[in-house]
Amino acid sequence: MTAAAYTIRRAQPAELPQLPAIERAAAAQFRATQFAAMADLPLSAAEIDPAHDQIWVAVAPTGAPVGFALVHRLATVAHLHELDVHPAHARRGLGRCLIEAVVVWAEGEGLRAISDAEAAAGLPVGERICMRRDLA
Repeated sequence: MTAAAYTIRRAQPAELPQLPAIERAAAAQFRATQFAAMADLPLSAAEIDPAHDQIWVAVAPTGAPVGFALVHRLATVAHLHELDVHPAHARRGLGRCLIEAVVVWAEGEGLRAISDAEAAAGLPVGERICMRRDLA
C-alpha cells in the first residue's frame, strides 16, 4: 500500500489516546541502533495539550491512526516535536506527507521556519526526509 491510500489530516480528540502506542512502536526501532536509549524515553504523545499543540495524523484505510506529527508554535517557528509512523506502515512516505502538512500549515500561519527535535538530538531524520527549514 502506498501513501496515497492513507489520509493526512488534523487529529481528532478521540484519536489522541492512540498516539502513545504508535510512538512506542516507532521508538522501539531505535533499539538496534546507536540511539537505543531513545527507545525508553518518556512518550511525547502522553503529554499532548490539544489547546497548545498542533497534531496531524496519518490514517490508514481502516480509519485507524498509524502515524502522527506533533508541533509546537514557538514565536515565528513551528517546532516539530515528534514525528512517528508505526513500523507496520513505515517506508511508504507517510512521514514525508505529515511534514508536508506541517509545512502547509506553517506557511499559512506566516511562520518563518520549521525546527525539529530529531536534528536537535543529532539524528539525521530531518535531512533524510528533505524537511524544509526556512519558509520565508
